[in-house]
Amino acid sequence: MRIEEAPLSKRFIELFKSEGIIELYPPQELLVETKNLSEGGNIVLCTPTASGKTFASEIAFSRLLEEKRKVVYVVPLRALAHEKFNEFRKYEKLGYVVKLEMGDLDSGKYQRRLDFDILVTTAEKCDSILRSKPDWFKSIGILVIDEVHLIHTDRGPVYEILISKFQKLFPDIQVLALSATIGNASELAGWLNAELVQSEWRPVTLSETVEVGEEKYKKLKEIVSDSVSGGGQSLVFVNSRRSAESVAEKLGKELTLNLQQKLELEALADEILNALSSPTQQCTRLSECVKGATAFHHAGLVNKQRTLIEESYKTGVIKVITATPTLAAGVNLPARTVIVRDLTRFEAGELSYISVMEYKQQAGRAGRPKYDKTGNAVLIAGSDSEKEFFMEKYVNGEIEPITSKLGVEPVLRFHMLASIASDFTRTREALLDFFRSTFFGYQYGLAGFESLMDRITKNLIEWGFVKKVEERFLVPTALGKRVSEL
Repeated sequence: MRIEEAPLSKRFIELFKSEGIIELYPPQELLVETKNLSEGGNIVLCTPTASGKTFASEIAFSRLLEEKRKVVYVVPLRALAHEKFNEFRKYEKLGYVVKLEMGDLDSGKYQRRLDFDILVTTAEKCDSILRSKPDWFKSIGILVIDEVHLIHTDRGPVYEILISKFQKLFPDIQVLALSATIGNASELAGWLNAELVQSEWRPVTLSETVEVGEEKYKKLKEIVSDSVSGGGQSLVFVNSRRSAESVAEKLGKELTLNLQQKLELEALADEILNALSSPTQQCTRLSECVKGATAFHHAGLVNKQRTLIEESYKTGVIKVITATPTLAAGVNLPARTVIVRDLTRFEAGELSYISVMEYKQQAGRAGRPKYDKTGNAVLIAGSDSEKEFFMEKYVNGEIEPITSKLGVEPVLRFHMLASIASDFTRTREALLDFFRSTFFGYQYGLAGFESLMDRITKNLIEWGFVKKVEERFLVPTALGKRVSEL
């Protein structure tokens, strides 16, 4: 389908054409053909990495912008928030206000109303604003939840609480949930009363293989060298910051570079070294890696360093990034070759295998649209028997269903206090009704939940965060309200 055939106004079509978008990808066509797109119903879009989910969401929200309704686009990571914010700034050409909200500033202390047409925000920040300034969202038309499969992680409760609150407060809101990997997408769509749009199409064919190497680093170096010498770039996923740094250092000594590349990398290394007024040992280490066209990427980098690495990788100056799994959560850094070196990580004091879902997220980064005809995702096994296991479990394995993590007592306590402190629920019955509307309530029902909720309520009262009024109403104390705001 050509862009002119999409249900978009002329000015949006011209804007997208100026960005080089001439035709829709097949998954975007499927979205356009859904009944819920035009009628404002909820949609779950589940398609592979790099299949155009972000632009699909833009097709959905452009209609609402025309109706002078607001867009809230929720992402899991600050790096991804920056990326989407910069991507959406093109709408400023049409007179729309695009804002970015994230970070630790106390939302309850905002002095002025937040003026926006498109708000890009992290889930935690959006939840904070919604608790203290719900009136800011009165004209909202659509809530886009990116990487919705993260409901399955320890950050998931914020996602599902956020969705449920928005739906309770603004019944006419349209919810668009995006993900590349959901084992039970139909169940998620059932919770949201949404139309499910699924496709296996991706712009670059993905090849998934397992290679055997008794010495993992030797095999890793061989795969990276082959990719880079052929004009490609590589992403290497490891399970710790320490590994990301050490592997980047080693690989940086292996690549062959010409004089022009060395000069570009020297300039970049100097910028990275001086990202802080007083460079740390990590700054020095990263700078030295960059001189060899490699970089490590993890949550310990400062924003300027992270941005410099990501932009330099996109332009091809940096050839290899070694990363912890956080990079797999949506940031658009595709590579010709993705090597997943580590399929285990330490959790709760023991070494455990990662999920198939997480592996598929990492593997999905392979293949650069417009550059590569195929993307290569490679696992490294230490033996033939391990290769067989990796093939069966990860390459050919079924993606796990996502489940709610809201029923854990400390998590539930936090969200119950927030619900009471923001005047969202005032009685036991209202609390039950709200939690019945969550993904947790949809998946498990509330059998046995009431006693847990009553115990938490009793604790909140004993600790001085909540008090009972007239034996029925739950009211936050000044302390409880402040704790919730922070």
